[in-house]
Amino acid sequence: MIMSRQSLVLLVVLVVFMAGLWQGFRIAMNKPLWNDEIFSQMQSVDNISWKDIWLGHIQEGNNSPLFYSVQKIICSLSGYRTINLWKEDNVRIRCFLRIAPVVCMSLGLALIVGFFCAYYSFWGGLIAFIIAIPIHTTILIHTEARPYAFVFLVTAAQALFLLYVCRFAKEPRYGALGLMNFLMALITWLSVIQIVAAGVILWLSGYRRVFPFLSCIGLPLFVAAVYYMNAIHLKFRFMPLGMPTAVIGANIPAVRLAAFFIFPLLIWGWDRFISKEKNLFLWPFFFWSWLTFIGYVLFLGYLFAIQRPHQGFEVSNRYLMSLTPIGIVCLTVAILEFLKRPRRLWIKIVVWIGIALVILPRLSNVYSWIVYGL
Repeated sequence: MIMSRQSLVLLVVLVVFMAGLWQGFRIAMNKPLWNDEIFSQMQSVDNISWKDIWLGHIQEGNNSPLFYSVQKIICSLSGYRTINLWKEDNVRIRCFLRIAPVVCMSLGLALIVGFFCAYYSFWGGLIAFIIAIPIHTTILIHTEARPYAFVFLVTAAQALFLLYVCRFAKEPRYGALGLMNFLMALITWLSVIQIVAAGVILWLSGYRRVFPFLSCIGLPLFVAAVYYMNAIHLKFRFMPLGMPTAVIGANIPAVRLAAFFIFPLLIWGWDRFISKEKNLFLWPFFFWSWLTFIGYVLFLGYLFAIQRPHQGFEVSNRYLMSLTPIGIVCLTVAILEFLKRPRRLWIKIVVWIGIALVILPRLSNVYSWIVYGL
């Protein structure tokens, strides 16, 4: 019996998801809980009421409630009893407190691979997988009992949805976009950057119906802004090896960052000057990706300008977690779309050489992730 394409795509999604769970829990078992995870669990989950969580009375730089609520639900359903995690750390506790992050990251990775398998090709899904796996944030940080894996999952869904609307649907789905923006606002107030970028794209694309626009952009933006105003405003500093460029590079390494800008420009140039294509349907998605990237860079610049070198918390690459799924989706679609354009053999060869320079150096990391784990 021959499996249908839909069944094969679902099988791929399941395999990637299960592989993500397997590797995630392997890391979770071997990686001790660190200070931020312990503080979040003991101060922002165990020792705080539901009311205070949803009112934003969490004593952390990010006080959006969704992650802490999920952790509290898991603890309640399992009958988990608070212990002093500063003194007691074992494999069972590590895995238990990291269930939700591991599931979210594995689901986000499976969602990205499955989308490209379904709407492009299985080769497209493989390319997305190769691009995603070697990044530091998708290998190590996704096991931490912190909101970062939640950010990865919802940002991946947001990016894929915008890509789908631009490339295949051509019409916005205000309800779905509003839901994803609202979830982002409940995960981190930094989501204002992505929400504003999505609003700019909708506005420039001519979708300006007042009520739908306010519901999918205005309401989530208001929610994120309220949590930001209620958050405690901490002092930050950059370590000598943690300057802004290093923080960005941990989420989008230098080579793929160059491709993040160059490949879409090549597609635009090909469609505009060679194919004479007037309907540049992919451009709003690429523009949203670039606007979001620029927004986070400006945020880093602001932190760098107000930093106190010997005071406060170190600026972490985790703060820019959203750039990881955006970079994966943007670069993958740019590669797949550009491969469709040239028809002459010599141009195809040049294109494949350029793509190989981005992909091949990471194959050894993918191999070790699949075969040996970490």
